[in-house]
Amino acid sequence: MPWLALPYADRDRKASLSKKFKVSGIPTLVILDPSGNVITKDGRTQIDGDPEGANFPWVPPEVKDVLGTEFMSKEGKTVTLAELEGHHIAVYFSAHWCPPCKTFTPNLGKVYSKLKEKGVKFESSSLPATRMKQSSMSTIKRCLG
Repeated sequence: MPWLALPYADRDRKASLSKKFKVSGIPTLVILDPSGNVITKDGRTQIDGDPEGANFPWVPPEVKDVLGTEFMSKEGKTVTLAELEGHHIAVYFSAHWCPPCKTFTPNLGKVYSKLKEKGVKFESSSLPATRMKQSSMSTIKRCLG
């Protein structure tokens, strides 16, 4: 290998780094900036998609650049990103047919309602894996109160 490596015997450090970066499979490539901050935990995909390194260091887009500016409320009304200024925003990837989602969505709904009752500025944006059917929208409305 033409790059630096940890000594094989340093298994504790390897285990600590694997835990820190939540490595669950190999190969995994984590890219750090000069200060040690994570740029991406998905360096493998970046290398595969940019074999010349033209976009190095593969800094992902800012969330605000990919989140969009409009959302739909449970009532079907448009809510703008500007209206959510100062809010914490959870981005929820789910599908109405997914068993873990069916279990988790009501839990999210309960916590969401409790936070709202406390006056916490918190919103959750669902990004369903499939086109939302009426049943999916009904489930979300039921879980979010």
